[in-house]
Amino acid sequence: MTDHNKECNSKKLGVSKSKIVIGTVILAVAMALITLGINLKRDKTSDKEELLAYLSSLSNEEQVFVGQLIGDTYRNLYGYYNVCKENGVLINNYSKEFSKILGEELSMLNQLLAKDKLDLNSAFLVFVPNENREEIHKSLYNDLRQLAAPDDTGITSSCNLINNEAVKIIQTMAEKSKPFYRNILEPLLND
Repeated sequence: MTDHNKECNSKKLGVSKSKIVIGTVILAVAMALITLGINLKRDKTSDKEELLAYLSSLSNEEQVFVGQLIGDTYRNLYGYYNVCKENGVLINNYSKEFSKILGEELSMLNQLLAKDKLDLNSAFLVFVPNENREEIHKSLYNDLRQLAAPDDTGITSSCNLINNEAVKIIQTMAEKSKPFYRNILEPLLND
């Protein structure tokens, strides 16, 4: 096989693996946030109800969906960045591109959170506490590890891949994410 063919196959494989990783991570975060959403509904206290009056008034299903959006946003804005940084790789493109490509959807999510006087960063503190972040980061590390080049003993090659291919990865992901965000947020914002 020529070097050119190897390079082409490698690029194709990297994007395919990225799609697999993104799907796997979305599923893992969704499961974690489903648990958080259920616990939020079960563990209502008068303080939580006061603090999160609007979000607490949503149905269980709506709470789970909003939790998924918060988790997905955390993972893409901070999760990959933090996991890669902890492993010695700075990735600045990925979260910037996510913010740019899903800007309207993130604005809608902020509008929804503002009904409880929250923004994304304060929502992360409430819905993605440190102990959950550690679990999310472990899951992200494991997914990035699967994507790593065979000669990479860590996740350096994976972090570089998602940073260098950020636009392509996020645009592919956005094809499904944007409608998901909008299908959840638009009806809640129009209430």
